Amino acid sequence: MVLLALGRRTNSSTSDTKESPVVKRKVLPVEYKAGDDFDFCSGASHSEGILQVFNEFRDCRLFTDVVISVQGREFPCHRAVLCACSSYFKAMFCNDHRESREMLVEINGIEAKAMEAFLNYVYTGRAKITTENVQFLFETSNLFQITTLRDACAKFLENQLDPCNCVGIQRFADAHALKQLASRCKNYALANFSEVSNHEEFLDLRIEELKDYIGREDLFVSKEEIVFEAVMKWVYHNVDQRRPMLNSLLQHVRLPLLHPNYFVQTVEGDELIQNAPECYQLLHEARRYHVLGNEMMSPRTRPRRY
Repeated sequence: MVLLALGRRTNSSTSDTKESPVVKRKVLPVEYKAGDDFDFCSGASHSEGILQVFNEFRDCRLFTDVVISVQGREFPCHRAVLCACSSYFKAMFCNDHRESREMLVEINGIEAKAMEAFLNYVYTGRAKITTENVQFLFETSNLFQITTLRDACAKFLENQLDPCNCVGIQRFADAHALKQLASRCKNYALANFSEVSNHEEFLDLRIEELKDYIGREDLFVSKEEIVFEAVMKWVYHNVDQRRPMLNSLLQHVRLPLLHPNYFVQTVEGDELIQNAPECYQLLHEARRYHVLGNEMMSPRTRPRRY
């Protein structure tokens, strides 16, 4: 049995001294079933509602206690909200750093637009990721250690893979230790090599990167002529600096597998190759294979996996 105490406060009028208000209680006996406790939870709507109010406070500069300055643009914020979302800001404001005592905190190395998108995510849980802001937003969320937003940016980049950008996205992934994204980029470029080699990013590859592609067994090409033409296109793009690299690159091209007519007319007829004595051994190997066939074996006479 549970007793409910109901009543109202009254002031004593008979005493000469001023007394505190008292409560006259009326106890009502109520019977409840045992074990019927109710753990109420309003769900995510409760936290979302609070965040929405905090965001309104931010817009009105109400209760804001810090201003984040990025590229000269000021963003009023609540330290508590920033600390709750980001261990970066928690370390900044909760330890005895200079920023914990200052009203204006300047942050360098990020874009103001990315900071705006980042704060919208902090206060609403939503972010608009675009091709224009994805890299800046990734770097900002990575700096502030917001893994959910960082991973969303990485997923967005993965969905944007195209022959025209997979090389650049892979470089971005390598620079930020995004192993899964880098692997997806590499596999995409290997599977679409003939298209990738026709775009500007391909011509800007470092020689080590190019060798890594053309030296792979799983490079998907319908014929080896595609690999040869991609190498020559890369060399001719900056011929003065890349001429000395020609021989080391052709080591990874399977010249013996080229069609004999193509080999004679295009490869042996190329002026750059004609003036590169260091490549003659590779040409001789291809000629021998065209005459002897499978009787002559080398790493360059083995067809690629595809």
